[in-house]
Amino acid sequence: MTDSNRLLNIQEWLALTEDEQCRQVDSWNPYIGEGQPLLNEIAEHLRRELSHLRDVTVHGVGIYHGGSWVIVVSHPYPFNRGQLPQRYLGVWLNLMYFDPTLPGFNAEDS
Repeated sequence: MTDSNRLLNIQEWLALTEDEQCRQVDSWNPYIGEGQPLLNEIAEHLRRELSHLRDVTVHGVGIYHGGSWVIVVSHPYPFNRGQLPQRYLGVWLNLMYFDPTLPGFNAEDS
């Protein structure tokens, strides 16, 4: 990013290398919302990309322990996590599983 005070749009972001994306995301302070508008677009991009995976839900952007941005994704248990990246467009994924066989489970709550 040439101007660190200007947030890139999604098309500009897609033109960056994976290393540039990772460095930029890791430099943002999530506690003050740095980068959040773009991260919301990235989460939506991921949601569309994973739409073919049954029962995988992209919940959106969150803050992981220690203060890093993540995209929260849930999937059923068991599930082959190899189908999901560890990072997507520079953003870590926080993968959670749910067990739909548990009594009282409601997929809407996952």
